[in-house]
Amino acid sequence: MPTPKPTTDDANDSGGVLVPATSPSPGEPSGSQLRSRSFLGLLVTQFLGALNDNMFRWLVVPLAKERLGDDNAQGAALALSVGLACFVIPYLLFAALAGHVADRYSKRKIIVACKTAEIALMLCGVAAIALGNMFLLFAVLFAMGTQSALFGPSKLGSLPEMLPPRDLSAANGLMGLTTILATVIGTGAGSFLFVFTADSTPLRIAASGSALVGVAVVGYFASLTIAAAPAAAPTRVFPKNFLRAALADLVQLARHPGLFRVALGTAFFWAVASLAQLNVDALVVEEFGRSQTQVATALAVLAIGVGAGSVLAGYLSGGNVELGLVPLGAAGVALFAMLLNFVSGGYLLWLFLLGASGGAFSVPLAAYMQDRSPSETRGTILAAGNFLAFAGMLIVSAVFYVLHGPLQLDATTIFLVTGVATLPVLLYVLLLLPWATARLVVWLLAHTVYRVRIENREAVPHRGGAIVVANHVTWLDGLFLMISSSRSLRLVVDSRHLSSRPLRVFGRIAGVIPCQPPIQNDAAARGKVIEALRAGQLVCIFAEGNITRTGELQPFMHDAATIAQEATVPEATVPIVPAYLDELWGSIFSYERGRVLWKWPRRWPYKVTIRFGQPLPMGANQEEIRSAVSILAPKNDGPITADDLTTEDTEGTEKYTEKKE
Repeated sequence: MPTPKPTTDDANDSGGVLVPATSPSPGEPSGSQLRSRSFLGLLVTQFLGALNDNMFRWLVVPLAKERLGDDNAQGAALALSVGLACFVIPYLLFAALAGHVADRYSKRKIIVACKTAEIALMLCGVAAIALGNMFLLFAVLFAMGTQSALFGPSKLGSLPEMLPPRDLSAANGLMGLTTILATVIGTGAGSFLFVFTADSTPLRIAASGSALVGVAVVGYFASLTIAAAPAAAPTRVFPKNFLRAALADLVQLARHPGLFRVALGTAFFWAVASLAQLNVDALVVEEFGRSQTQVATALAVLAIGVGAGSVLAGYLSGGNVELGLVPLGAAGVALFAMLLNFVSGGYLLWLFLLGASGGAFSVPLAAYMQDRSPSETRGTILAAGNFLAFAGMLIVSAVFYVLHGPLQLDATTIFLVTGVATLPVLLYVLLLLPWATARLVVWLLAHTVYRVRIENREAVPHRGGAIVVANHVTWLDGLFLMISSSRSLRLVVDSRHLSSRPLRVFGRIAGVIPCQPPIQNDAAARGKVIEALRAGQLVCIFAEGNITRTGELQPFMHDAATIAQEATVPEATVPIVPAYLDELWGSIFSYERGRVLWKWPRRWPYKVTIRFGQPLPMGANQEEIRSAVSILAPKNDGPITADDLTTEDTEGTEKYTEKKE
């Protein structure tokens, strides 16, 4: 099969590559893998690595502040900025190398090698502390940044290799929480080690060194529990010019517009997080006259907030990659950063909420990058994303020095500037990324008025064009289907339902395709659907053509089978996925009792179930499609499983038929 060319997805789906649409591979785990030894080993490895990074950094930076600051705010700002820059610059210099080795070799080998290097670096760090040489300490910090830069793409790229897509949001939430806990403990431990080794006695330096080296050794053994996986691209050529290769990686990322936008969002999060971390030190020490150990407390509160927001985002995503949380997170970052300008002492609450908003903002973006990156170039794309993120952090280190040093802005004012600078990002998400905005509206609806449950979500192809054919019960069916998958879903809508200006505006935002039914007689609508399918997008057709007036499945008006055959190209077939919306008959948006809206809801919140069937084989006709939708109708003995719905498995179909009877 020839390699398909990348295509732009005008619905903001970052898939961007026309590939054969497939269901989860036979080897993909059917249940949650979050308790697997490999994932738990990766969590422990990440925890110990982040713990050591923060312990060493917050031991070195206060030492530099003490020697360079000399009670001078500009000198202290320089020490903080240089410390961040030393840790960040390697991510820019070696981003391409990190991506290449993550694709060229087994990611498990890279992780183990990085943990081995960490032991050697901690030994060098202890020697630098004993010598009291600040240049050597910053050099070791630079080397630690290099080690972390090489570790990052392999760590993140291994998640989709060891976990099914439905576990990615939860896994990123747990990874975020693990990192935050390590940051909290490491920041506190580093501040303690700074105070402990202040007198530079050999015994105390040895004790501090033992802590750093000991954590590195335990991390090495934890990395050995990660399961081996084959290299994604074992023939990849080693880059000769790292910076040129980094630019090539950025070009590769830019070929996927959705992924590129998500990478920019992630870069913004890390820039704001770095600025907040630097500014907290100034806020606590200079604004409130507290000690360095109390800086650790404030940083811990900020970090715990990020962890709480990360876990909450993973939970609220409900097994999905939910970009609808991104606008909420951006709004929270803007609000709480600006509120920090007005505190006089009770700043910890706003720091916590600022961190929580950042976590809600970042987790969906990270999961989306991992989920939608092509497997053969995942390391390269993640490395390019890291390059953007750490470029933002490096710029922020310089911005902080200018704001707090020469311009002499106080810490609360810098937080105000941060909040104001976030507003354009929020506006960008709301206006220029309309799909995320539409998902936000639907997500809020589905988590307040309704409780949506999705069964057999894995039946929806992970990539490539596909048609979802669903029954039509209420005016909100399309909105519910929009959040049933992490992919953008383009709805085919009767053009008569888009008569008002607000509906037309929302239709453009959501990427709906207006149609004069039946679609097989509307050449313009049919052409748009075929174009979308060939571009690798997901399209939903309510084949009945109208909302049911009886609650029963009506005869099909739209011929989805013909559309699928016309859209199929040699590079990729277009499967048809049956779907059934259950429990909506009787809601105020249905025609139950002959009335829409003019009736009281029967319960609150209103439960909704969306069931997907397995993709139908190529050549299925309209009657077979209707039968596949009908078989998903409600039953009385529990949720449908993938085994019940496999169309190619006769025993599975008979099992489901027996359940229905």
